[in-house]
Amino acid sequence: MSSMVKCAAFGFGERYYCLLLQKVLRTVTMSAITIKIPRELKEAMEKLDINWSEKIRRFIARRVDEKLRRRKLEEAIAMLRGTESVERGFAGKSVREDRDSR
Repeated sequence: MSSMVKCAAFGFGERYYCLLLQKVLRTVTMSAITIKIPRELKEAMEKLDINWSEKIRRFIARRVDEKLRRRKLEEAIAMLRGTESVERGFAGKSVREDRDSR
């Protein structure tokens, strides 16, 4: 049964949202990866009521985000290392000077 047929069972408003959702879902492309795990682990996983695909997808997304943030932080630190430092107390002196000038 196609998803279009399933949507026909809804009323007009619900059908509109169903068609909109189908359009959005068609624009999301997914790639597949394969991993090998010990048979005992696979058997233990099957006994649990857990959506492993979603769990692993979220873990990977978090890990990628973490790595990208870390990389950006390292780039920012490297840029700062290339700049000259200011004398100790410069910020406080500047703020005080600005306030006194008012």
